[in-house]
Amino acid sequence: MQEVSGIESRAGQTVPVGSMNLHVQCPICGGTSLVDKYKVNKFTLTKCGSCSLLFVRERPGKDLLWSYYSDDADYVYNDPLNIANLNYYFHRVRKYIESRIEVGRILDVGCAAGTFLDVMVNWDCHGIEYPSKAGNIARDKYGENIYLGALDDYPEQRALFDCVTLFDVFDHMPNPVEALTKCSGLLRPGGLLVVKVHDIGCLFAKLSGSRFYAIVPPAHLFYYDRRTLSRTLNKAGFEVVDVRHMAHILLLKTIPYRLARGNTGSVAHLLYRALAKSPLGDVPIRKNLHDLITIFAVKK
Repeated sequence: MQEVSGIESRAGQTVPVGSMNLHVQCPICGGTSLVDKYKVNKFTLTKCGSCSLLFVRERPGKDLLWSYYSDDADYVYNDPLNIANLNYYFHRVRKYIESRIEVGRILDVGCAAGTFLDVMVNWDCHGIEYPSKAGNIARDKYGENIYLGALDDYPEQRALFDCVTLFDVFDHMPNPVEALTKCSGLLRPGGLLVVKVHDIGCLFAKLSGSRFYAIVPPAHLFYYDRRTLSRTLNKAGFEVVDVRHMAHILLLKTIPYRLARGNTGSVAHLLYRALAKSPLGDVPIRKNLHDLITIFAVKK
C-alpha cells in the first residue's frame, strides 16, 4: 500500500483517496519486473520489463475516476463545433467496418452523446455511457438502446452484436483484459472489435517523454503502443486484423488545450484561452502524428 493524502481532480477539487492498492505485476503479461518511469499528477507511471506496457502503478477508486469523466471534463471535445471534426474520423471507420462485415447490430462503449452512432446509418445502434448530460442526449436519440452505467454492469450477456467499438475509452479502463473479455462475450463469433487509443510508441510521444499530452493520470491509466495493444487483445481472445494511424481533424485551439494537460496556469492554457475568444481558434486542422492508433480485431 502507498499512502496518498489527496489528488486534485479535473474539477479542481482535492479528492481524498486515502491509501491505494498498487499493481505488483503487469496487468497484461503478469511480469513482476516493473520499473517506475515518471511521476505525473502524484501518480507513478511504471513500465513492465517483460512486455513494455506503460501503466499507472496506483489503482484509484471509482469515485476519483468518475470525477474525471464529468460532462465539463473536456471543454474542447464537447464543443458543438467539434462534431464535424469527430465525424471526419468516424466516417472513415464506418467505411472500414462495412468493408469487413454486413450491416447489423453495433455497440459503442463510451458513446458520449452518440456522435459515432449517428453516422452508422442503417445499423441497429446501441451504446454504453456513464450517467451524464451526454448520455442523456444519446438516450433521447436511441432510447433504451443506450445503457447508462459501466461496461461491467451491462446486462446483455448473449453474443448479439456484430461490432463493438471503444473510441478514446479503453485507456481509461482499470481492468483492460476484463473489459475486453466482456466485449468478447457481447460479440458473435467472428464479430469485429474496434479500439482507438493514444500511441505511446509514436515519435512525438518518445520525444515528449513524461510531457506527452496524453499522459494525464488518473484519466488515462494505460499507455499502449501497437505491440502492447495487440498483446492485450490476443490475451482476451481476439485476432488482430489491421492496425492504422488514421488522420483526425481538430480545432486549432485544441492544440494548446491538449498541451496544457489541465494546468490552467501554463503558457499553453493561456494561449488556449486567447484562441477560444477568437474565430482563429475554431479553424480546423488536419493532424496525423501517429499519436492515435486504431486497431481492428475479430473474435476467435
